[in-house]
Amino acid sequence: MRRLLVLFVALAVLVVPAASGNGSPYSPGLAGWEGVVAANGAVRFVTLGAGGRTNVAKIQLRTGRVLGSRLVRGQYGVPIVTYDGTTGGISGDGRSLVIASYGPLPGSPGTTRFLPIDTKTLKPGRAIELEGSW
Repeated sequence: MRRLLVLFVALAVLVVPAASGNGSPYSPGLAGWEGVVAANGAVRFVTLGAGGRTNVAKIQLRTGRVLGSRLVRGQYGVPIVTYDGTTGGISGDGRSLVIASYGPLPGSPGTTRFLPIDTKTLKPGRAIELEGSW
């Protein structure tokens, strides 16, 4: 079962970026297809679209093993925080990951949503919504 889950995540990480230019609901500034590596360098957090939900996965870098995953309501991505594509979203103390969503379309008036995720349990916190593109 674990091998199947690892295979699914690996395929999704490889296939989903190719779809980003074909009507993907994610803004290129929010997708962060490579995810973000924790400050300790041991794990990577990735987001994978799952219909109207997002699968947040925690993957061990050394082995590629999926340490946990959780479906959250809404379409979110790991934020890209610089023009060179560097991702972010891990808090200074490493306890939280913040994923984001922007709609309706990049560059148009909309709402930015931020969802904090506990990095140990992957449990989502309370979403924060701000008008405009942040």
